[in-house]
This record gives sequence, C-alpha cells and structure tokens, in this order.
Amino acid sequence: MKKNIFSLIIISLMTSLLWIACNTTNNTVSLPEIQDVEFIVTVPSEITKNNTLYDVVKAIVTVRTGDTTATNYTLSELSFYSMGSNHFTQKISLPADISYKLTNFLLLDVDGNTIFACPLEGSPQADNVNDPLPIIFDVPAGSTKQVNIEVVSTDGLSPDDFGETQFFVNETELFTFLVSVSEINSDDLIEANLLITSGIYTITTNIQSIANNIVSIKDGYENYTLLINKLGYYVYENTFTADELKAHENTPLVAELESGYITDIDGNVYQTVTIGEQVWMAENLKVTHNADGTEIPLVTNDIEWGELGDNNTDKAYCYYDNNVNSDYGALYTWAAAMNGASGSIANPSGVQGVCLEGWHLPSDDEWNELINELGGTSIAGGKLKESGTTHWNSPNIGATNESGFTALPGGNRLSNNGSFVDIGYNGRWWSTSERDNNYIWLRYMSYSDSEAVRNFGNKSYGLSVRCVKD
Repeated sequence: MKKNIFSLIIISLMTSLLWIACNTTNNTVSLPEIQDVEFIVTVPSEITKNNTLYDVVKAIVTVRTGDTTATNYTLSELSFYSMGSNHFTQKISLPADISYKLTNFLLLDVDGNTIFACPLEGSPQADNVNDPLPIIFDVPAGSTKQVNIEVVSTDGLSPDDFGETQFFVNETELFTFLVSVSEINSDDLIEANLLITSGIYTITTNIQSIANNIVSIKDGYENYTLLINKLGYYVYENTFTADELKAHENTPLVAELESGYITDIDGNVYQTVTIGEQVWMAENLKVTHNADGTEIPLVTNDIEWGELGDNNTDKAYCYYDNNVNSDYGALYTWAAAMNGASGSIANPSGVQGVCLEGWHLPSDDEWNELINELGGTSIAGGKLKESGTTHWNSPNIGATNESGFTALPGGNRLSNNGSFVDIGYNGRWWSTSERDNNYIWLRYMSYSDSEAVRNFGNKSYGLSVRCVKD
C-alpha cells in the first residue's frame, strides 16, 4: 500500500513538472530580428547643378512604419559617404519583416545647409525623380536592405518646390566686397572666373568687365584665397584676411592678370595653360630659330632625314608632309629640341633647348608631374587631348581637354627612312631625359584610348615639342 501511494506521488509530481514546462514554452516571447538598412543616393544626370554629392556630409531622414507609427528615426542625422561614383548613408537598424515608409530625406553640406532633397509626391520637383516621397520599402530578414533614393539639387529652389515646410540652413553672416579684373599695365577691364576658398568653404562666381563687381561671402573664416582664371592669362592667386576684403566694401580690389600668350623669336604667338604648379605651352612649338637667333636646319628630303644620326649633334626640323601651314607645329630631332645640350633628369630640367627665353624643355620627371596632377597614366591623356575629331581620328577615346593642354596628334617622322607616319592617330613629345645613348624618354597619346604613356624613341625621330615656363 505504501508503495502504491509513493508511486502515485511520483506520477503526480512528474505530471506537474511537465505541465509547467509546456506552459513555460508556450509563453516565451519571440523578439523580432533587427536588420540593417542603408540608402543609396543618386542624382538624375539631366538636372545636375553646381553642387555635387561629393559636397554632402550628412543626411536627415524620417522613417515611419507602414501604418505611420513613428520609429527611432525622426529627422535623424546620418553620416554620408562617397566612394568613387557610389554615394550612400550610414546604416540604420529596423525590425525585419515590417513595411516602412521614408517621409523625409535631406542632404546637408559641411556648413549645415540643405543642398539636395528628395521631393514629396505632388510637389513641383516630383516629376524629376522616379520615386518621390513617401518611399515605401520592406525590410526582409537575413540581409542588409538597400533603398535607392534620387535627389534633386536645392540650388535656386525653395522648400515648397519639394513639398517641405523648411530646409536646414546655416544662418552664417555674409559680408560683401568689390572686385575688378584688368590686364597688367592696362586700364581695360576684363571678364574672368573667380573662385574663393577658405579650407572647406568654397564659392565660384563670374566677374564682369566692370569696375564694381559685388561679391558676397560668408564671414567667420581667418583667410580667403582668391583664384581668378581667364583663358589666355596666368592664374591670379592671392590670400586675404576677412578684414582686408572688408576694406574693399566701397572701393574695388583690382586683380591684375598677366597675359598667358608668349611670342617666339620668329613672331609665332602661343597660348599657355597653368596645370597644377606648372605652366605649359598649350600649342606645339613651330619655331625655326633658336632663342639666340641661330637657324635650325630644315630637312625636307626623306633620304637626308634617314641619314641623321642618333646623337646630340644632328639638328633638324620639318613639318609633317612638308606642309608649312600645318596645325600641328613642327617636328624636331632630339638634338634640335635640346639645341645640342646634354640630357637632364632634373625637375625642372634646366635645359632651354629650342624654347623661348624663360622657358625650357621638360624632363621625364616634369612630364610625370603633369600626368600625376591629372590622375595618372590611364586617364591623363583624355584630359590632355583636344576633344572632338577636328584633328584626332575617331573615336578619340576619353578626350575632354579639361586641362586646357590641347594635345594634338602631330604624328612623327621615322628615323630610318624619313617617312611621315601617324598624323591624326597619335602624338609624341620629347623630354630631356635619355634612356641610353640612342633613345630618349617621350610621352605618347593615341586616338584609341585615354592614356598618356611613357615610351622611348630614337634621337633622330622627328617629334613634337612642348615647353614649360621656368
């Protein structure tokens, strides 16, 4: 009997424990999975303005659930990143398997001003994007959710244009000063482009050919650097304190530009261009005399050219196909380009050669400096080449001439038989730097790519020449 009672007690206890276990399992709360979300940002190419996404430092976003319940993100600041051509926000975290809607999306610059925004559906700017606000998106479990956002520049537009009540604006005080631009030793006023920078703060404006151009800039910076550009002139650069600029509130600051045109001993006039810290001729040389007046031998006969030696003494020049009216300048042997000087690898080269007074033939390292300034070998050629197909053969890949260098495909004259080859297809330019006793480092650009290639050629080749300012 006692044994049976004990057995009943054990069975009852086990049943109770099983019931408790089952109840505990049934009452466990399952928390939703939290998932990362990031916003991928683009600007429709047909409506780009002065600002770019590279000027953005943060985003302001509001995210609600599908039933408009607030989330943790209401006018929240997110960091903004640009990597190459990709632009995206800092990731946010939201519970997965829920539908959401993005109701605010503003992009701010370093000064806290709204420079891009995604317009609200029904607003005047809504037709400029594929998906205006609110943008509805789901957050699936298991992977980062990417939401694509198109934004429009706010430049010249109001919050109403985007369906917004206000933009974020930094109310920094402005001050104005007057400026005019003239050529050195001339009273004639000229138009130009003005860029003002103070570290992260930059503005650009056009200067008209009037005495009192009014410029408004933000106060509060210690120094302001003014850079003034005008085609055909050297870049004007000067740094002023805020007080120095404010002193020109009623009387203009006069910036004098030095002419960027130079004239050789034969009377040929060349345009120049500033690229980085260097000033280059923006045209191929076509002079027939050295700066001291000595004549450079003109060799038109193919056989005579082919007999020239790969040395420092056989000076000669010619025009492609002996066309003295060539747009491409003259072609010179290395001895003629150097005017008999010894090779140089220095930067600057120190070799005047066939160049004008105050100018010199570039060394291999000076060519490297130019190409590095423009982004490296693979893309510099495109930035150096004249655009279009007036002189370059089609397709003239990558040519923008954004540097202003205006490289032309002057071809070359072969050293072995004096034949002219490759006009329209490529251009080659001498340096002062020897590869060995017979070969010289040169720069080569082609119609078929955007590269600026380091190559070498015989000293008796006929190649183009560009000079650099001392």
